[in-house]
Amino acid sequence: MSKRYEIHVISNTHWDREWLYNFQETRQMLVEMMDGLLDILDSETDYKSFVLDSQIVPLEDYLEIRPQNFKRIKKHVQDGRLLIGPWYTDPESFSVNGESLARNLLMGHKVAKSFGNVMKVGYTPFGYGQNSQMPQLYRNFAIDTMLFYHGVSHDEVKNEFIFEGADGSRVLGSQLSSGARYNFYHNVYRPAIRGKGIKERTYKWREGGLPFHPALPNQAQAHHSVLNPETQFDEQALGTSIKSLFEAEKAVATTKYLTFMSGHDSSVPDKVELKLIEAAKKYLDDADIFHSSLPDLMEKIKKEAKDLTVLKGERRTPKLMNGRVHLYSDVLSSRTKMKIQNARAEYNLQRIAEPFAAMNWLLGNEYPAEQLEFAWKTLLKCHAHDSLAGSGVDDIERDMMCRLRQVNNICDSLSRRSLENLQLKIDTSNLESDAVILTVYNPSPFLRSEVVSAVLDIPLEKTIPEFSLTKADGSEWAPVQIVDRKPHHSVMNQPGEATLMMESEQILIHFEAKNIPAMGYSAYFVSQDESFAKGSLVRGRNTMENDYLHIRIETDGTLTIKNKQTNRVYEGLHYFEDSGEAGHAWMHIEPTFDKVITTLGQT
Repeated sequence: MSKRYEIHVISNTHWDREWLYNFQETRQMLVEMMDGLLDILDSETDYKSFVLDSQIVPLEDYLEIRPQNFKRIKKHVQDGRLLIGPWYTDPESFSVNGESLARNLLMGHKVAKSFGNVMKVGYTPFGYGQNSQMPQLYRNFAIDTMLFYHGVSHDEVKNEFIFEGADGSRVLGSQLSSGARYNFYHNVYRPAIRGKGIKERTYKWREGGLPFHPALPNQAQAHHSVLNPETQFDEQALGTSIKSLFEAEKAVATTKYLTFMSGHDSSVPDKVELKLIEAAKKYLDDADIFHSSLPDLMEKIKKEAKDLTVLKGERRTPKLMNGRVHLYSDVLSSRTKMKIQNARAEYNLQRIAEPFAAMNWLLGNEYPAEQLEFAWKTLLKCHAHDSLAGSGVDDIERDMMCRLRQVNNICDSLSRRSLENLQLKIDTSNLESDAVILTVYNPSPFLRSEVVSAVLDIPLEKTIPEFSLTKADGSEWAPVQIVDRKPHHSVMNQPGEATLMMESEQILIHFEAKNIPAMGYSAYFVSQDESFAKGSLVRGRNTMENDYLHIRIETDGTLTIKNKQTNRVYEGLHYFEDSGEAGHAWMHIEPTFDKVITTLGQT
């Protein structure tokens, strides 16, 4: 006797916060989509649920425009019909660090719970491949599933498998379906309602619907909007397509529970899905089809799935796309200025602003929780996969750079105030009242010794020809190497007083700070007892050397580096290459007649 299948139709959208269009245009589309969704959820009791793409930020973006709809949203979230989270945004996991991924899930849970519920399914329709610690990350948030399709292929496993993380953590993995998160949408909905197959992406003028396009020269590349698009309900196309998709899904399924995903990039909910489901029933003799919920479906699959293949490590299995083997790793090198700014913002927030704020709080001062949360939300909005990948329009990079600059500005402001309060707690009563003090802080949870660069403003009346640094307790002396010195007017601010200036000399120095305590500090004072340190790394023509490395600049501009501790030599380093491009922001395609230019031999 053949088993009877259950077909779960899961309505969803994949909502890029910004991609084809800038954020504000995309948000206007979001407002229109959410208005329609809420109307459907309010009026159609048979519309079981809608997955808001595993993230929460679309609701915040929407409510900035429609704050009056908060209660409507919360009701449907609490009822399990509007499925939000567990992420705050859908990140590109190889372009951010691990702490950012953990905070993304943490923020997603926090905000989702303020609406009444968080979806505990590891729905992962984002990221260009999956890093090896995602199972561990999900498990720490009590999530035991991971649904993804970038980085895995049906050539290696069927729909369901076990994904084992770097630490041995395991989750139930799933590719969702033979067509990822849009198999029902492309294979059933579009043929029956739009009259187009999965590969049909050509619009013909006589299709109707009134294409609209701004005619201003500066909007020549703007997309057309098809006003009042014509739709149909072709039951013959429905019957053919539903049976075809059913057979395709049985071939890749490991259980009797089949996932029919109804949604696409920036797609909108359509209550006609309910009519499609009802009409499809007569074409499925050995299956029950119904509108469903992703959590309900995954609970059933988890109970039945057995003897699954175990996949380990990073998931970077390539797939053939448009005749090319594509791995999506090209996004790692697109719009690099943006990625550099993001890395700085991550470091600034995670390694400086937060640790110093915590130290400051432990000493009895206020913890800036609201400001730090705002910084985190701003940063996480930049981690949306197509935003950080640099695969969208130019406006996105401009907005990203602005948001990331705001994160850094917030962090710099908070860190300064923390350090001001910490400095007041440091006992320097054994020093002269006019001593110039330099405090080196270590926000790391381990002892550190390294070369520090610092800028000192020496009051003009204390101008010192040469000096060294001595720890405030007199325990250690540090020689100083001078880099630059110049006259300077230091600006002095204090509450209730006009801005003042102090004549000074500004001096840039390097020195070795030794044994700075974990999560602690060492205070130094400027001492006139010693002269500046002398010496240079230059050891001869085009060479430099220290205790660890010997470096030679070759005549073609490359570097040859010898590791003196291992005697290994690395040649041909540090040259640059430029070549042509015929692809797009997330896929590199070489031009037919390419020319590669390098810096080798350039003067």
